[in-house]
Amino acid sequence: MTKSRTGWLWFIAAASPALLPLWLILRDGVNLHFVDEWDPDLAGIYIKAHLHQLTLADWVCQHNEHRLLVPRLIYFLLAYATDWNNMADLLCGWAIVCATSLGILWLCRRTAAGRSALLLWFICNLLIFTPEQSENWLWGIGVANFLPMALFIGAVVAACWRGPAWLRLAMGVVLAFAATFSNASGFATWPLVGCLLARPSSWSQCKTPKSIVLAWIGGFVLTVALYSIHYQRPEIGGYWPRSLGALLGYNLVFLGNAFGHATSYPPAMSAAVAGAVMMMLLLVAVGYFLFSWRMGRGELCNRMLVWLVVAGFSVISSVMAAHGRSGYGLEHAHMSRYVTHAIYLPVALVNLVPILCEDLRGRMGPRLNAFWIQLPAGLTAVLILMQAMSLPGAISGCHQWRVYQTDLKASLLLINILPDNPKLPLIYPWTGNLFRHANALNEMGYLHPPLIASNNAAEIRASDPSQVSGARGKLDKFLAGSADQITLAGWAIFSRTAQPADAVFLTYQNENQQPIICAQADLGLQRDDIVEQTGNADYLSCGWQATVPLSRLPADIHFIRIKAWALDTDTAKAWPLDDVFSVQR
Repeated sequence: MTKSRTGWLWFIAAASPALLPLWLILRDGVNLHFVDEWDPDLAGIYIKAHLHQLTLADWVCQHNEHRLLVPRLIYFLLAYATDWNNMADLLCGWAIVCATSLGILWLCRRTAAGRSALLLWFICNLLIFTPEQSENWLWGIGVANFLPMALFIGAVVAACWRGPAWLRLAMGVVLAFAATFSNASGFATWPLVGCLLARPSSWSQCKTPKSIVLAWIGGFVLTVALYSIHYQRPEIGGYWPRSLGALLGYNLVFLGNAFGHATSYPPAMSAAVAGAVMMMLLLVAVGYFLFSWRMGRGELCNRMLVWLVVAGFSVISSVMAAHGRSGYGLEHAHMSRYVTHAIYLPVALVNLVPILCEDLRGRMGPRLNAFWIQLPAGLTAVLILMQAMSLPGAISGCHQWRVYQTDLKASLLLINILPDNPKLPLIYPWTGNLFRHANALNEMGYLHPPLIASNNAAEIRASDPSQVSGARGKLDKFLAGSADQITLAGWAIFSRTAQPADAVFLTYQNENQQPIICAQADLGLQRDDIVEQTGNADYLSCGWQATVPLSRLPADIHFIRIKAWALDTDTAKAWPLDDVFSVQR
């Protein structure tokens, strides 16, 4: 085997962690846009573009505390190319993280030699592609969360590149500006990358090129000025708490977020401990860097500074998040979408610890020298073990997200049939805007499948019961009844996927013998009897229950027949389930 082929095999092996989130996206991704994506400043831009009303202000307008110029451009192009298919956003987010990972590889090769760089990159990839950040992997808004780090790493690479100083400066300014106008955390790019651009050629004399420093500061001031135009403090309600301890705790939980599910202890506690340990390691690295700086050890300082800057992005992101969100409490810091920003602290430590230990070898006695050799391997083993322990829960959480999203997609498909559905605020709290945007985008061909237009279930009945997503199930339980409502239950599965049905709705038979949709069921009830009957444990959560207000049933029919249907949210086709429940008025 040639040397180049061996090198490619090592590269593929080191990049292999990227396959896990790709598999999760393809398995659990749902073509449903969710919460923020329905805001007028996001979903609204497609409608304005269709009506030829889009302006520059629409591109740069404020979204919470962010200016999402770059994400909006990406969302718009993807929506135009795919008719707003959420799967395109998810795959785009994965591609952005892959680009970030390649930037990390470049930095690993710059600070470590040979195969050790690929080994470090592999460990970094275990962190970068962790399913713990499942919200961002499976939610289209994740593009806006992935972008700042990708652009920041690109700016770090540009600053470390050995090209002309003016070109490195220009690339850094452009990337820092784009990071800032992707997410508010992008502001961290300016001070951190500025440290790299202004680093002295001679650490003992500390001479810095003043023109580069002044140009960089000018770019930052201009960016802040543009960002501040018509900026308003968002009403998100989570600003600084009065307790300094709560603020510190929020930061530690945020930074250790990726390891919150690695133990049996409460996630916030595990995350806080992990965050505290990593911050202590980072402070040790900062102290060693300052000591080496005073000793004039330029080569070591250059290698360390790269990863101190990368770690700094996570720390500054944590402080910014605490400023805007810590009032919500520690559990808020443990949201999986924050892992994307926090994960680069351990990524930096994966590279910093070997650099420190390598430098300390030979400086200590034989016993301590052996300790410094073994420390990186020991910490790596702990890190990999913690990642492995968190995998089952994270992967299970991705599947639960799919179940949740398919149920909400059914609510969206039925928005014109069941406009008072209590599940609609879960898609977007302001249901009036949701109704208007959904119907406008549906007319533009941006919703797939289109919204269900008729309350007559016969019009969406699958023509061939044996087709790809054929369903089985039964309405088999009467749970409760009162003067104003009844509650029914049953089970439903899809034959091809061997999974619970996407959604279930109920119909009543009107005077023309037509099945009229009257309620959507809640999913996820455990049915041990179906598992025992079929021998398939995947059917455990195939149960459902639905409450039907009697006011929705016709008053002039004395015996009303109620039937359950399983709905495929990919095709908007439905299959009637077995048995009928009769209501006597």
